[in-house]
Amino acid sequence: MKPALVSLAMVLVTTSLQAADLLVLKSGEEIEGTVLRMEKGRVRISIEVGQGKAETSVPAEQIEKATIADGFDPAKLPADLGQRLSYLEAQLSRWRDFLPVPESAAGAMLLARADALAEAGRFQEAMLDLDAMASDWNAKRRSAAAPMKIRCLIGMKKLPEAEKMAADLQKVTYDFSSLATVKMALAEVALGKGLWDEAVDHYLFCRVYSPRLAEESSRGLFKSAQLLVEHHDLLRAAKMLDDLATDYAASSSASPAAALRQQIQPELDKIIQAQANENTNP
Repeated sequence: MKPALVSLAMVLVTTSLQAADLLVLKSGEEIEGTVLRMEKGRVRISIEVGQGKAETSVPAEQIEKATIADGFDPAKLPADLGQRLSYLEAQLSRWRDFLPVPESAAGAMLLARADALAEAGRFQEAMLDLDAMASDWNAKRRSAAAPMKIRCLIGMKKLPEAEKMAADLQKVTYDFSSLATVKMALAEVALGKGLWDEAVDHYLFCRVYSPRLAEESSRGLFKSAQLLVEHHDLLRAAKMLDDLATDYAASSSASPAAALRQQIQPELDKIIQAQANENTNP
């Protein structure tokens, strides 16, 4: 063992057992503390020693795995967009350079920031994050970046590029979750071209072919219903909203769907009454 690692191992004997970031070295040693940053090929980490703290560094090439304290769950990020971006910026200042390191959450953080940036309309910045995902250790996350790029291209009004990327991706994507994202992107392209009926078909893809994907299916149903309401096809819209309430009551789309269903009910009652009058007075 190298002298630096010997002294570090001795220090770690007195380190507290509180939740901490974890570095696993290729030698099998584990270092717990707070990762500060990676610079000039070395990872700087703060460790607790008794009542104080000490800072040390480890060569990046000696790291086998790296995990963040308490993990990283995108579902637990702040709902407020500004707070979410601030949190992700702070985390990525420490972890961004860990993209190639197995078990690191750097890629998940980067995807989450790209999503937040796109939500904020900062599509070019989001694209930079998505391009960087090419070096992430996690293949599934690398694949997830492509559909998000389509969303950004649509946001930048580059519809031909978005359509081509979506069409190409559709040919090589067999995972229904990823394919559902591609279909949602194709729906946005169709809307940009004024083809709202084609957009509805894309939105309903997941509901028809993979209804067990609750979030994707419910989101597609809700988007379709919104389009049908805009084009005054309230009967079809109501059917979709009722299906959503029945089959996907726990989804994130359920609450806005219920509000839309209530909103269209008065007009829907008039349509139903008119149809009833036609049937009784042929």
